[in-house]
Amino acid sequence: MNNIQQTYDRLESGFFGFWVKNWRISFLVMALIAGLGAVSLIAIPKESSPTIKFGIIQITTIYPGVNPVDMDSLVTEEIEAAVKDISGIDKIDSTSQVGVAFTTLTLDNDADTREVLTDVKAEVDKVRLPSDAEDPNVSEISTDNELMFQMLLYGDS
Repeated sequence: MNNIQQTYDRLESGFFGFWVKNWRISFLVMALIAGLGAVSLIAIPKESSPTIKFGIIQITTIYPGVNPVDMDSLVTEEIEAAVKDISGIDKIDSTSQVGVAFTTLTLDNDADTREVLTDVKAEVDKVRLPSDAEDPNVSEISTDNELMFQMLLYGDS
């Protein structure tokens, strides 16, 4: 019996014992924490679609009916040569497919995206492409241009 009493006394005198003995204070503290959490949740500014800058510029050029090898030599290499010396560009990645060429420019972290975008558009406008090719589309990849979430539902109705 003495061991049980010692264990009980030890538990009662510890950190949790205080909160068990003073249960009214425990409930008051829990209510204060929940109340402050609710007030903070309401007070924190929220935006449903925040603008996120990725620092990526995409150049898309359409040239219908051209195979990837010709697309690469006639369009992709010309665009890469035009934009390679623009300051603020960290990396250039290109993909040529049947009838379309994609060039992705990854910018330096400290680069001004708007300024680089303007420079890229100016240089791409100077590129001489085949007459059948459409004008390249230069766009910044950001959450302003794209949907944050897409939901597709399939099924029988």
